[in-house]
Amino acid sequence: MIKLDSGKHVQSVQTQCCCCDTNVICNPGRPATEHFTGRVFGLPSHLFFPHHTALLQGLRAQLTPAKLPSHGHALFSSMQLESDRILTSSGKADLMCSIKDILFPAAVQSIFGAAFLHCHGTTQLQKAFFAFEEGFELAASPVPHVFQPSFCKARQTLLQAFRVSWAAGHFGDTVVGQLLQEVPELHGIAPHVLLALLWASLANTIPATFWGLAFLLLPDNQDHKQQILLALQSSQSHAKHTGAPDAQAQQQTSPDGKVPAAVGGSADVAERMAAAAPGSEVAAHTQVPAAKGPEAAISKTAAHAFDMQTAPPDARGPCSNDSLVAEACDRSSLLAGCVAEAVRVRAPGVAVRMATCDLAMPLAPGQSVHISKGDMLAVSPYESHHDPRFFQPHPARYDPTRGGLQCLGSSLHEVPGISSIAGLVFGGGRYRCPGRFFAEMEVALTVAFFLTHFEMQLASCQDSHGQHGSAQAVNHTKQHKPMSSAFPESGDPHGLLPRAETRRQVGIRWPKAPCEVLFKRLQ
Repeated sequence: MIKLDSGKHVQSVQTQCCCCDTNVICNPGRPATEHFTGRVFGLPSHLFFPHHTALLQGLRAQLTPAKLPSHGHALFSSMQLESDRILTSSGKADLMCSIKDILFPAAVQSIFGAAFLHCHGTTQLQKAFFAFEEGFELAASPVPHVFQPSFCKARQTLLQAFRVSWAAGHFGDTVVGQLLQEVPELHGIAPHVLLALLWASLANTIPATFWGLAFLLLPDNQDHKQQILLALQSSQSHAKHTGAPDAQAQQQTSPDGKVPAAVGGSADVAERMAAAAPGSEVAAHTQVPAAKGPEAAISKTAAHAFDMQTAPPDARGPCSNDSLVAEACDRSSLLAGCVAEAVRVRAPGVAVRMATCDLAMPLAPGQSVHISKGDMLAVSPYESHHDPRFFQPHPARYDPTRGGLQCLGSSLHEVPGISSIAGLVFGGGRYRCPGRFFAEMEVALTVAFFLTHFEMQLASCQDSHGQHGSAQAVNHTKQHKPMSSAFPESGDPHGLLPRAETRRQVGIRWPKAPCEVLFKRLQ
């Protein structure tokens, strides 16, 4: 942890948003994110932060574990349509671009509604969003926005789209529409709030999905991938034997483009999720079991149906909507563990917080450092996730069956949100990510979708004859160099994946270079 400065004696600063006439007042005595939200999203502090807590509570209520199955079915349906349009029967593609092209419209439609997406066009919104995201971190810095024309243009495009759709009533009973109905005090700055929600819903889930899928394509992790596929098949087989209807065959799309809540098997999932996480709080402590071995890693629904010794080399096959959504919502599944482990090893470089009271932080026996109320502190999740005191054994190794974050031999259950494999990625305490459960489901579902709909292999894993070989057989002259950091392994000891971008420190790290995959459509 690094002590940055103290904001107790710093005066408020008023600037003007580069995209509109909104005055942005930044008061260092308020939450640590205030300056950041003002400069990036143009959110006036005196209008936004008095209702910040109500917004977080409303978002948690909209995205509770009990509601995840219905959101999952909406995502699944949209991803099917986008993949049919984007990926042909077979070929070579950049994995990150494919994930962007499929997940962006699916996620936007699921949260913001089809009317918003259709009004402004996927292409325009997607281009503007990724230009906004690329300049996001620099825009939060003191560098004047006049020197960041691409960011300003992208933000203006997105804000104008939100203004038009807000005035036209496009958001209706969507997630964001219902959220803003509960906090009417924010209606005057609704376009800026919607921009912040758009960034929060996509900026981390897209790179998280990339790493979640890319790690499973590595030769060293094929056993994990096969176990996930077997679990998905078993989940479907179990549903058929118990007579649970397939919601995919029963759903109908309503005129506004929304998919109704799932029935049958997904209702069971909703009940199970609600029981496991009343009020969305208990689930924050749920961990993927630390037990070792293939059987221990497979989800409960899969354990009874498949014998790994007699399973075929590739257990892919058609999986129903219900089975994919059920597995993606199950936070104890191996699929969830693989997603959590991927974001752990590609965690943000820094997270900034503000001390809410005076305290003495112990450093060693008899030593401590004084922290005053209002001091700004920087914590490095990436550094912590590679510390053997917190993650054992071998923190730089990709191991989705490992236990959660540990401290002095015990799990950190006293701070909500940080005891799982994902550690500090989603933050902790009062201001932890309000959409965590939705994000975990979204990433897991997208990874499962790609695994079950496409046969994929990394182009970097082809040998000199064009055959898919082991990590040891790969021509290393064509590989990316290992990460030049204190943790060169970081889940990819053979350097088959692109390096993570180290210049950007906020959020899940994006890949620094393209990652080509060979794919063949299965469904």
